[in-house]
Amino acid sequence: MADALDRFYGNWHDQLVPSRGGIKGQCVSLVQKYLEEQFDAPGTPVFPVANANEMFGTRTDIGTWLANTPDGVPPRGSIVTFAWNHTGVVVDADKNSVRLFQENDPNGSGAHVATYGYNGLQGWFIPNGLNNNKQGDNGVGVPNRSEEHTSELQSLEPISYAV
Repeated sequence: MADALDRFYGNWHDQLVPSRGGIKGQCVSLVQKYLEEQFDAPGTPVFPVANANEMFGTRTDIGTWLANTPDGVPPRGSIVTFAWNHTGVVVDADKNSVRLFQENDPNGSGAHVATYGYNGLQGWFIPNGLNNNKQGDNGVGVPNRSEEHTSELQSLEPISYAV
């Protein structure tokens, strides 16, 4: 059964994602739309801040923030923020890297999966109900690491950053 991230990916991959707050094509609009659609998060915008790096620690009424630690690994479907002003939804992660469904990196790009290191990663937001979210299946799942270069993402090469 598809999870919240699979459903969201199926709806928005390769597109510029708008949010209820009126922004479109920004990393923040993607994570806000994710929370709006998949978790019924209230607020316009969901995160009332000007920049992605200011999201950390806010909206504790709809989820839990955990600070990045040397041994920490964010769970699938959580939202990470970077001190260098970027955010995205975790596809998968290990101790060396985190793959995010994100947009606007590179600048102007639509929603796609990209790989990042942990430098500058502030922490992650785990939405209330992450493991008990809306059920449904749109037939499209986020590719795993071995499928990254096939199917829908064939023309989108993952980007690795050593920030």
